[in-house]
Amino acid sequence: MQIQGKRLGLLVLVALLAASALGLWAAPGRPEAEGVESPKRLVGHTDRVDCLAITADGLRLLSAGGEGTVRLWDLAAGKATLTITPPSISLPRSDVVAMAMTPDGRLALGASSDNIIRLWDLTADRERLRLVGHQAERGISAVALSADGRRALTTSTDLTVRLWDLATGAELRRFPQQTDVTALAFTPDGRRAISVGEEATARLWEVETGRELVRFRGYPDHTDICSVALSADGRLVLTGGERTARLWDVATGRELRQFNHESLVLGVALSADGRRAASVSRDDGMLRLWDAETGEPAGRFRHEEGLWSVALSPDGRRAFTGDSVGVIRVWEWPTSPPAK
Repeated sequence: MQIQGKRLGLLVLVALLAASALGLWAAPGRPEAEGVESPKRLVGHTDRVDCLAITADGLRLLSAGGEGTVRLWDLAAGKATLTITPPSISLPRSDVVAMAMTPDGRLALGASSDNIIRLWDLTADRERLRLVGHQAERGISAVALSADGRRALTTSTDLTVRLWDLATGAELRRFPQQTDVTALAFTPDGRRAISVGEEATARLWEVETGRELVRFRGYPDHTDICSVALSADGRLVLTGGERTARLWDVATGRELRQFNHESLVLGVALSADGRRAASVSRDDGMLRLWDAETGEPAGRFRHEEGLWSVALSPDGRRAFTGDSVGVIRVWEWPTSPPAK
């Protein structure tokens, strides 16, 4: 019986090692957590996970890593079904620094540190076209895709936001900026966009003309806003900046909620209905979950590594975090509020 038990244990260990090597669910680490169970992990990236995006059906997750790969994950199986390594044009290795995906998971837009922006057809596993034009030493800052996959917005440290036709790759409009833009998002109808960036800048504007419609005011002057997320109906927007994430009414620009952190909030996410929110900070490795209706905390977890990105499943039941060493963790939303 003792020999059989040892053999069984060895077989289990071999199976776990094989699953890890194939990028399947890996054993959880030991982050400090309150109100949630230990998470599962998606293993494959070898450098920081800069970007995460999830499909509208919640079945697939797209991630971009600092090692220069984009991976599409089957969340039911817990493994990557597609890995894209964009070739570098002018650098020994080209990091994928910004990324977006259409809600149906059909198209993805990725920007590399060599200033090349590529549109991929994820269903056919092929590059469809390239968008070339930005000129900036520090590369592309942010990209956004319209829900129908017909248009893209991009920005870089050349202080321009550009609108592109994705059928032809043609640049349609160019909007000069006074300060660097760090994050972009289309509204669901594709007619408006929200941009955030340096000097506490956050605004809603018309895509066709660049005309400002709403200014979101509340962050201290001379601070940076790093991230943006919209609810599925486009009525709510969540931004992340200096020590806070803030929830706004898109139509009026009115601040509805403020969610506090202890350091810079690098990533934010909203559930499809806007009732749940998530925010991450790199410096302290903290993920926080929030009830967006009441502003009350729903859970928090401290990671051993810094956090760079976050996504929420459309139903808000799972949160996904990308850390500085390439691990994606999957957290279940707590079934009861954390203890006071």
